[in-house]
Parts: sequence; C-alpha cells; structure tokens
Amino acid sequence: MIYKKLFSQSVLNLLNTGVTFGITYLVIEKFSVSLLGELYLLLSLISIVLLVNVFLPPSFSCLRLQDKKAFLPILLSYYFYVQLPIVFFVLILSFFFNFPLYTSFFIALYAISLSFTNLADILLQAQARLAVFYRFQILISLLKLLALVFFASESWKIDELLILYAIIQLFCVFPLVYYALLNYKGIKRLLNPFKIFRYLFLAQPIIRHYYLSSGLKKLNDNLPALLFSPFVSMEVLGLFSLYQKCLIFGVSFLRSLEALLLNRKFNKYFKTNALYIIAPLCQALVIVGGIIYFHFTVGVDISKLIMFSFLIYPLTITIFLRAKFLSIFNAKPLNIAMIVSISSFILYCLLFEVSTIEFTLTSYGLLLTMQSFVLSVLYFFTVKINRD
Repeated sequence: MIYKKLFSQSVLNLLNTGVTFGITYLVIEKFSVSLLGELYLLLSLISIVLLVNVFLPPSFSCLRLQDKKAFLPILLSYYFYVQLPIVFFVLILSFFFNFPLYTSFFIALYAISLSFTNLADILLQAQARLAVFYRFQILISLLKLLALVFFASESWKIDELLILYAIIQLFCVFPLVYYALLNYKGIKRLLNPFKIFRYLFLAQPIIRHYYLSSGLKKLNDNLPALLFSPFVSMEVLGLFSLYQKCLIFGVSFLRSLEALLLNRKFNKYFKTNALYIIAPLCQALVIVGGIIYFHFTVGVDISKLIMFSFLIYPLTITIFLRAKFLSIFNAKPLNIAMIVSISSFILYCLLFEVSTIEFTLTSYGLLLTMQSFVLSVLYFFTVKINRD
C-alpha cells in the first residue's frame, strides 16, 4: 500500500515535470536560452525572499501537525502574517536590482502565492495526501504552458513572463489551500499575532536548530544560480538550468519519497533496501529526460549527460538521511553537512574560473557529493553511538 502511494505520487510529479519541460522548450523556442537564465536567476532570488517562511520550519510544522491538532491555527496564522515581511523583502530586492514598480508588484504577488503554496504542501504532506498537491501543480504548469502557446510573443522580456507566472499561481493557490484544509477538523481561525510570537519564542529550544537547517537548504538549492551569475553569461546559466531540469526528472521520484518519509506511518514501514531499486531507476529517468530535453532544445551531449546522471546517487542518500534526521527532530547533522558542502562549493568557484558549462557542472557535483558524504559519516556515528 505504501509503495503504491509512493508510485502514484511519483507518476504525478513526473507528469508535472513533463509539462514543465514543455514550458522550458517554449521559453527557449520563442525567446532564448539567455531569457531562461534570467528567469532561473529571478526565481532563485524569490526563493531566497521566502526564507522568512522558515521561522516556523516546514518540516517541523509537518510533524507537529501529526502530533498536535491544536497546532493548525498557529500554522495558518503564521502564514497569514508572514506575507507582510515577504512584501518588505521584495521591496528591498527591487531596490538593489533596480526593478520598476510594476515589476516589483508582480514579484510580490508571485512570492505571496508561492508562500501559500508552501502552506498547502505542509498541510497535505502531514496527511500523506500529496497526490492532491501534485495534481494542482500539473494544473498550474498546464495553464502556464497554454498561456505561453496562445498569448506569448517574441517581443516578451522577463517582466511579461513574470506577470504570467504570478497571475496563474495566484489564481490556483487559494483553491489549493482550501482543498488542503478540507480534511482537517477543529478550529480554523486566525490567532492574535502576539500569540504567534509567543509560540515561536517558547518553541525555540526545539525549532532553533531548524532555522539554520532550513535556511542552509534554501541557500543550497539556490546557490548555483546566485554564485554563477556574476561569472557566467545568461546563456551558460540557462544551459546549466537545463541540466538541473534533467536531474528533476529523477528527483521527482525522490521528492515524493522524502515527503512520505516525513509521514510517521510511511516511515515506519519503509525498507531501506528499496533505495537499491529507486536510485538506478531515478538515474534512468535523468538520462531519458535529459535526452528529451536537449534533443528538442540545444542538442544532446550524451557523455556529459551520463556523467551528470550519476549525481542522483549522492542526492538519493542525502534525501533519505535528511528525512531520517528530521523525523527525530535532529537538524544538527544537516547543518554541519550543508555548511561543509556549501563552503567547499564557494571555495571551488573562487579558486577556479567557473565560466564554462563544464566547470559549473563540476562545482555542482562537488556540492551534492560533499553533502552526501558528510551526512553519511555523521549518520554512521549517530547510529553507532545509539547502539553503544
């Protein structure tokens, strides 16, 4: 039953990845690889703005929802009030990057809609109902695809693309949150903001370790775009984002696994040996997805793609061990692993000239492999200490 749920959710996630491929193809076909690079950088900046969500860490919230029903109003209230600082940080972002006022407005709308999407993700993940979340994600991706087909013109720049993304995401997110709340019983109301501050203060002994972990994970996911952008052209950045999208073909299966591992019932029955089947399957998906992506966009370099596909193995180990540590409220090993890997990544980029696609892929491989290695060592010693 649990593996059936994992398979069905992974198929839905994979379908969404397929529709996303269509969006990527249209962006390159109608505009350019450079515009894809600009979009990749802008979405990474918005993701950094959404770091304010981690003051009530998502993984902690997912587990707490399963343990305490009274946590629901706290979660809902937090995501309502946190939109104000999100808008504030968008304005700061717009000031530094000299975005026009109307662009800033749509960046804020998109950031807010993504924030509420994160809320729906937590609500559905806590009840192991991520299939609903993935169906909505497919709907959102399909609407973006259709809008690009029927409304986009070659004169569009990043501003028009952002407006399109913001309107569609905002249109879909509130029905998603409403649907996510249907299966929750009890009080669904907003609490006084001072009660939320008080809860965050009192919960510090538990959640303070999550701050660094959640923040580092967000930085880890978006660091390549932020660190590469000063050194490479937007075309190289766009090409690198294509390789990342190939990896997403395999990661789509792993993300479903990670989400289910944070559900206590699933975690209890999951067998570690299943990873020996899951990892090679994900690698095959990366290669197949990559061939499709590159064949229809910039051409296939099969040797680079196969080498890149092996990164799915350290990524599989990292995702599995991260879920294991988070399920026991132990974020310290995650913090150590990400600090070491991010430091190695930054040092490599500063020491070597990261100006070509080969160097960007190598440095990204270092980031993923180092994180997996450190986390594996820490997990080994944690298990050994517990046994002794």
